[in-house]
Amino acid sequence: MAWWYNNRKKLKEGRPWIDDNGVKHRYNWIKWSDLTKKIHGLTWEAENVRPIKINTPEVNPTMILQLAEFIFDLSSFNLDASINLKVIIDNINPDSWEADIDKIVTFTNDAIIGPITISDNMGGTLTINNSGTITGTAGIGNGGDGGHAITMHSNTTINNTGIISGGGGAGGNGGNGGRGGNSIKKNINGDIITVKNISGGMGGAGGSSEGIGAGYKVFASSGELGENGGLGLNNAGTGGAGGIKGNGGELGKAGLHGISGNKGANGNATSGVLGAPGSPGGAAGKAIHVVAGILTYNDNGTTNGTTN
Repeated sequence: MAWWYNNRKKLKEGRPWIDDNGVKHRYNWIKWSDLTKKIHGLTWEAENVRPIKINTPEVNPTMILQLAEFIFDLSSFNLDASINLKVIIDNINPDSWEADIDKIVTFTNDAIIGPITISDNMGGTLTINNSGTITGTAGIGNGGDGGHAITMHSNTTINNTGIISGGGGAGGNGGNGGRGGNSIKKNINGDIITVKNISGGMGGAGGSSEGIGAGYKVFASSGELGENGGLGLNNAGTGGAGGIKGNGGELGKAGLHGISGNKGANGNATSGVLGAPGSPGGAAGKAIHVVAGILTYNDNGTTNGTTN
C-alpha cells in the first residue's frame, strides 16, 4: 500500500512533494487529517495496482487549495492556551496564511475551544464555520476583565450555529469597614483625674477572594464576605464589617461592583468612620473583538457578548 497524488504520483512518507500547482508540501504531510489528504488529492492504494485515472472534468488544483477545509483534530492542540489560526494553518500547509487563497476553518459540534486569535497580514479570505463552543478567559482578581472569545485582525466571515462567548468580568473587592469611634475613660484616684482616649475597633477587611467570572472551563462564582470589625473596648465603637466582594459575571457579562464597607459604631467620644467604597467589577469580554478588518457575522446559534 502507498499514498498517491491525483491517482498518478506515488508519494514517499517523510519526503516533501510538489503538487500540480507548484506548491511544495513539507515532509510531515503524513500527519494531515484524512479530510485534508482527500482535499489535496491523496489516496491510499495498493502498490501492485496502478491507480486508474477516472475521466472527469479537470479541476484546477488552485481551486482545491482555495476551498481547502481544515477540520482540526483538537486533541493535538493545547486548548488551555490561545489558538492562533495563522500558526495552525501554516503548520498544516506552510505559508498559506499570507497566500491569496480562500481558507475555511470548521469547528465541529463537539469542539470546546479557548480564545482564538486571527492574525493580521492574511491573504485571500477566511471563513470560520462554528458549531462548537468558543469561550474567552474568565476575569479574575480584583475586577479583572473577561477575555474575548475571538480577537480579529483580518477580514473574516463567521457562520455560527454553536456558542461563542466572551468571558465574564471578575467582581470588585469589597471595601474595608470603618473604624469604630473612640471612647474616653476617666480614672479618679483621690484628687487625681486621669483621662484616657481609647481607640475604636479596626474595620474588617473587605471580601477579596472568589468572585471569578465565567470563562473557558470556569464557572462564575459569588464574592467572599468581608471580615467582621474589631471589638471596641471601654465604650469604644466596634469596627464596621468589610463589604462583600462583587459576584463574577456570567459569560459575556461584567463583574459586579464590590459592596462598601460598613460604618464603624460610635464610641462615647467620637463617631464611627464610614467604610471604604468597594472596587468596580471587571468588564465583560466580547464574543468577537474586531481590532482590524471587516467582520461578516451570520449568527444562527448563541452569542454571549458584543461583536465589535
